[in-house]
Amino acid sequence: MHVFTPLTRAERQAFVTHYREYLRRRDGVPDTTTYTFSVREPMFREFEANPVVRTGEPIVDQAVFDRNANEQDVADEGLDEATLWAVLAARMNRQEQYAIQYLESRGRYAGGSPEDPSTYIDIEERYHGRLLDDALRTLGLEPRWRPPPRLTRFMLRQIIRLPRFLSDMTVLCGELIGVASFMLMRERAAVLFADQPAPAQRLQYLLTQLLVDEVGHVYYLRSRLGPVRLYLARLLLPVIARAMLKDIPEVARLFGHHEVLARMLDPEMVAAASAACEDALSLEYQPNPRPAGAPLDAGA
Repeated sequence: MHVFTPLTRAERQAFVTHYREYLRRRDGVPDTTTYTFSVREPMFREFEANPVVRTGEPIVDQAVFDRNANEQDVADEGLDEATLWAVLAARMNRQEQYAIQYLESRGRYAGGSPEDPSTYIDIEERYHGRLLDDALRTLGLEPRWRPPPRLTRFMLRQIIRLPRFLSDMTVLCGELIGVASFMLMRERAAVLFADQPAPAQRLQYLLTQLLVDEVGHVYYLRSRLGPVRLYLARLLLPVIARAMLKDIPEVARLFGHHEVLARMLDPEMVAAASAACEDALSLEYQPNPRPAGAPLDAGA
C-alpha cells in the first residue's frame, strides 16, 4: 500500500498490535537502563566479536577520511566514490546519534513503557550507530564522533521540540528520506566493494538490518497519522528532502541530485525497500565461519 494512503482507525490499531509483536520477536525485551534488547544484543556481541575487514591496499585512506568526515563540515570536491561513501556513512550516523544525545539531555530517550513501540524505535536507533561503525571498520577505517554541522543540529533540535502531534509528520518524512538514502547506500556498496566477497557480504548484512528497522519505523509512523496529517506530511516531504540535500551535499555528489530526489519522493520506494530486505533476509549470514559456530540468521 502507498505509504501516504490513510488507514482506517481499526487498521491503525491492528497495525500497532502487529508491530509490537513483531518487535518483541525481532529484538526481544528492551532494557531501558542499558538501552539494549534481550534478543538483539547477544547477536550483536557475537557479530562484533568476529570482525570481517578488507585486506590488501586500503580502499579508503584513513587520513583522507578523517579530514573529510571528522575535521570538515563538507567533504572536498573530487573524492573517489569509495571515500565519498564512507564519509556519507559517517555523516548519516552522526545525525542519528546526535538526535539520541539530544533526546537523552531532555529526558525523552526511550523513556516510555517497554510495551511502547516508540521505546523500541529509540533503542534501535542506537544500534544503527553500531551498524554504521561496523560498516566503516569493515572498510578498514576507524570511526570517530563529532557533532553534525550547526544547521543540522538546529533542525534536529527543532523537530524534537515539536509537540508529538506535529513531530510525527516531520519524523515520518525523515524516516522516508532515511529509507531512500540507505537503499542507495546499500546498492552502491554492492558495486563499490564487490571485489572482496566476505567484506561485501558483511556490508550488505549491516545495511539490510538497518533498512529493516527503518521500514518498520515508516509504517509505524504512518499508523499514527490520520488522513489530514498524512496529507500534510506528503506536502512536507519534498521541502524536507531538498533541505537535507542542501545540508548534506555528499548525498547528491555520490548518487546525483535528481536520482536522490526521485528516490525519496517515489511512492513505491518503501515497498521496494521492504521487498529487497525480504529477499536478503531469506539468506543466512555467518559473520566469521567457525567449525563449531552456528550461523547468525539475518531475519528475526
